[in-house]
Amino acid sequence: MYWYVDGRVFVTEVLPESQAEVDEVVLAGDILDEINGCSLRNAYSGQAGAVLQKLKGQPLSFRLLRWRWHDGGVYEPLLPYLKVLKEKEPRFQLQHGPQRRGEGEPRRLQGGRLLYNLQYLGRTSVGKYGGKEVLDWAIPAVLERHSAAREVLFDVKEAEVLVQEKTSSKCFPGEP
Repeated sequence: MYWYVDGRVFVTEVLPESQAEVDEVVLAGDILDEINGCSLRNAYSGQAGAVLQKLKGQPLSFRLLRWRWHDGGVYEPLLPYLKVLKEKEPRFQLQHGPQRRGEGEPRRLQGGRLLYNLQYLGRTSVGKYGGKEVLDWAIPAVLERHSAAREVLFDVKEAEVLVQEKTSSKCFPGEP
């Protein structure tokens, strides 16, 4: 969730189970400066949502400005903005680090990389050079099979994707 303060887009809350929460990158108090190269400096109310809606289903990259200075304190030029934000949203609190998981399932790491918990719905051939353009027909093709969803761990490396059963290290058939 976010608020607009004097043309800047401040993150006010990182929603539980959102991609931002899973990735542990965005913190409440950070400024959303750009989305996929589209500047949000001097943003008007609703602009960030409009940009996100336009990019729905596409990979996103963000440029964030951290509220925290290198010494751990608040970056001083942000203090007036944060004061206004606190007045507009009294429950707002700066987030000092990623939200820690409760007693539930801990995050799984492999080779220093985060493994994502996903539901595996199936696979289809996208050809030798399948790019993002194949998603328009590949995703519906998998969904039309109505296969039972399986809990898996998903690991994305630079040149490969690994899908393995959640309860073992066994990779799915046809996967590396």
